[in-house]
Amino acid sequence: MTATDLAQRQLATRAATAARPSVVLALALPLLFLHRRYQPSVSISAGGTSVDVFLSDLAVLAVVVTALLVGARRGFDRLRAALGLWVAGALLLGWILVSPAWAPGASYETATHLVTGLKYAEYALLAPAAALLLRGAADVLLLLRAAVAWAAVATAVALLQFFGAVPAYEAYGTGTREPSLLGIHDFGVLSAAVLAIAFAAVLLGRRDRRLELAAGIAGGLGVVLAAALDAVAGTVVAAVALWALVRARGPVSPRRTLSLALITALVAGGAVSLRGPTVNAFLEFVGLKPKTEEVSGNVQSWGQRVTLAYIGLRVFADHPLVGAGWQSTTQYETLAPYVADAKRRFPDQPAQAFPTPAHPWGVQSAPLQLLADLGAVGFLLALATLALAVRAYARVALRGPPGPQRTALVGVGWLAAALGVSLGVGLVAGIPLDAMLWLAVGLAGALAADAAVRSR
Repeated sequence: MTATDLAQRQLATRAATAARPSVVLALALPLLFLHRRYQPSVSISAGGTSVDVFLSDLAVLAVVVTALLVGARRGFDRLRAALGLWVAGALLLGWILVSPAWAPGASYETATHLVTGLKYAEYALLAPAAALLLRGAADVLLLLRAAVAWAAVATAVALLQFFGAVPAYEAYGTGTREPSLLGIHDFGVLSAAVLAIAFAAVLLGRRDRRLELAAGIAGGLGVVLAAALDAVAGTVVAAVALWALVRARGPVSPRRTLSLALITALVAGGAVSLRGPTVNAFLEFVGLKPKTEEVSGNVQSWGQRVTLAYIGLRVFADHPLVGAGWQSTTQYETLAPYVADAKRRFPDQPAQAFPTPAHPWGVQSAPLQLLADLGAVGFLLALATLALAVRAYARVALRGPPGPQRTALVGVGWLAAALGVSLGVGLVAGIPLDAMLWLAVGLAGALAADAAVRSR
């Protein structure tokens, strides 16, 4: 092949890539994984409240419109392969939107919470949109390259923040955990998700050396610099889940197992080392270490989270079936009846650790907030949605051809990263964590659709 032929082939490949509708999803990723602080916005008054529209909202709109155009041209049959998944997700979103109807008390901000419910539903539309846009290996590769590229940018910014070269909007300081361009938890979920690409390469062998190496460096270093323990939990769960899926299909060599364990341990150890004081404070809170005067007088992250979790469970106990209403636990009036009991149960926590009218705090854990806000019905609908996504991934990982199997492992890693971080973050509409969760669900739907096509 001559140099001219090679150049022409490269140009043809680039033109074909640019013509793929999935490029819209790939180009949307940087906006979906960017803190609102760095995005221009407009505020629109509606129904006694305001609606803030950010660039990320426009990115979601562009992805959804593109998916609708593709569906109109090529049909929506791809959604049939994972119909149960879409039904469960739709029922969950419907439950969120109707739950304000039974929220107790006149203080419930119905209009505001309806807007946040719609915003959450907006991000959930990324799931079926991804299933319509990701049609085969080339589209998935385009998405993975975009994720790794943006994660590399985010990690580079975090490194500059770590060494004090650029300011960080969250005041953690030089030489400690850094928020990059996303915020601590969202930076953690993006990094953990990208690291899953490297995990799949370790377990299955290299396929795209540069992509997988970049994913390992950007993702692993990003998890360390974010130092979000919930992202570490997601990373560990991802490593174990990916290994188990590969092992269920056949033997895994000791070398691959050891490599995976070593990478996971290094990343987890690096992140925990940046959170030494927080880890020590939690050990003191649970009684595994003697309390110090310095710790007992300050709010400690995980000690406060346990306290807020207790209050959230009390809300659930009083509203077990349908919950107290979407986002009701973000309001002090919902939590107030349980604060006195919480103070008696956790007497070593300082006063500022408990909800107040000025600082309601909320439950700060998505599973517990699901129970408190949406009750057993909402929790089970969310669980069904996630279970059906996992089922779709497992089928491909266990029985699919090598390419889709690798993609399924990455998708499981994305789902594990999102679920891990959600343990330490409440239900917040319109944040990168939402995008990661629903993209992971959408990738499961895409793999199910591709598997249905192969079986015909």
